[in-house]
Amino acid sequence: MTAAIWIPTSLLIIAAALDLRFGKFPNWLFITSAFTGLIWLGLRTEIREFMLAVVYSVLFFVALAPLVYFKVFGAGDIKLLAAFSLFVSVPIASTVLIYSLFWGLLLGLFKIILSGDFKTFTQSFLLRSQQVKSQKIPYAVAILMGWMSFLVAGDLL
Repeated sequence: MTAAIWIPTSLLIIAAALDLRFGKFPNWLFITSAFTGLIWLGLRTEIREFMLAVVYSVLFFVALAPLVYFKVFGAGDIKLLAAFSLFVSVPIASTVLIYSLFWGLLLGLFKIILSGDFKTFTQSFLLRSQQVKSQKIPYAVAILMGWMSFLVAGDLL
């Protein structure tokens, strides 16, 4: 395996571990990973490609930011995806995001089943009511699983 796979994988493993332990993606890790991503990108590309990749990563972040407002994602998840996109490119990060949505759904359902709220969840889903409390999942784990799915299956989307 090459550094192009190990570095983003390491970032996601660290982020998933911190998300599982503390329930968030810390700002110090975002700043460190974004700075490292910029250096990585600068060493691997020419200046024009570097600038374009940075602009795409910023636009990717801006496009995902409204999802924080609607509580689809946490701010840390968006920051993690933005830093991750510096290492792998925005198209690959977008594909990983799609895979992570699938894994997030599975993790969320698994958490609801383990908490014993599955019956209440299905009833509230069918009746369109808010009987079940919001189930927060460590979404960095879903992003890591999405990356692993991308590495195994490739760009199937």
